[in-house]
Amino acid sequence: MPGMLTTLTRTLALTLRLAFTMAVVLPLLAGTPAAAPTLAITPTSTSAAQPQRPPARWHGCTVTYRVTAHGHSQRHLKAAIRDVETATGLDFRRAATAATADLRIELSPQRAPRHLRRQGKGNYGLAQWRIADKSKITTAKITIFRDVYGTPAATQRNVYRHEVGHVLGLPHASARSRDVMNPRISSTRTTTTYHRLLQSRYRHCR
Repeated sequence: MPGMLTTLTRTLALTLRLAFTMAVVLPLLAGTPAAAPTLAITPTSTSAAQPQRPPARWHGCTVTYRVTAHGHSQRHLKAAIRDVETATGLDFRRAATAATADLRIELSPQRAPRHLRRQGKGNYGLAQWRIADKSKITTAKITIFRDVYGTPAATQRNVYRHEVGHVLGLPHASARSRDVMNPRISSTRTTTTYHRLLQSRYRHCR
């Protein structure tokens, strides 16, 4: 019996060392990079976004952007940007090239990728960003998919507000909320809470 316990103890210790090596040491040696934060937005799913701790935001008050429109109207996008500028004091300026822009916006002629549609995510758009120092948004991209273009004008405006809200650091609102950050985007969503949250996050730009 003592010999059996000794064998079991040695086996357990070896197993723990192996698990530690696989979970901690090997990834460090391989230099495994951290995945860039991304966010899928959809009118049909429950929340796909999680609140950020601490809240993420652009640290400056000027955001340069570049639009690739593929022939689609930018009217609702421009309205959403003006709305945010008025509410927050942020200054959105067109960049000379996409490579130099803080925010890239594509009005895609394509539908959302099939894997997103299968998951019920990203039917209308996709917002992605990179964060430095835990809370500083450094670059971002919005992709609007073609399913948006056939919806009512009020819905399109809310899609753009929703996506701009995400790249400015706002998470999804509750699925029961009437706010435009509700993941189920519609023409009847309101902007009262949306504006209040953005104003709080960018009070240094007022």
